[in-house]
Amino acid sequence: MFIKTGLLGSLALAWFLASHLPQIPARSFQPIDFPGAVETGTVSITSNGQIAGQYVNPDGSVHGYLLKDGQFTSIDFPGAATTQLAWMNDRGDMVGGYNSGNGNHGFSDQVPSPWLFSAIHARNQTMEGSD
Repeated sequence: MFIKTGLLGSLALAWFLASHLPQIPARSFQPIDFPGAVETGTVSITSNGQIAGQYVNPDGSVHGYLLKDGQFTSIDFPGAATTQLAWMNDRGDMVGGYNSGNGNHGFSDQVPSPWLFSAIHARNQTMEGSD
C-alpha cells in the first residue's frame, strides 16, 4: 500500500510541476570560430552581445579576440608572444594575460582607449611556476 501511495504521490507531483512551472524556451546554439584558427574559446559575453575570447592559429600562437556585430577583431598585447582575454564588461573594459617571452603577465584595457593596454606586473610567472 505504501509503495502505491508513494508512486501515485510522485506521479501527481511530477504532473503538477510539468503543467504549472514556466517552460524553458528552446535554445539556439551558434558556433564561434575565429577565421583560420584551429581552436576558438570564449570567456565572456556582454549584455549587448559582444563576445570576447581567444583563438589558436595553426602555428600555435594564441591571440585574444572581440566579436562585435558579426565582425572579429584580433586583440594582441603590444610585443607579446601570446595574449589571452579573461573577461570583458559591458563598457568594453578587458582583463587578461600575455606572455612577453620572459614570463606571464596580467593586463587591463579600459575604454575609451581601445587596445591601449596597461600592464599589471604584480607578479611574473614562468610556465614552470613563480619567478
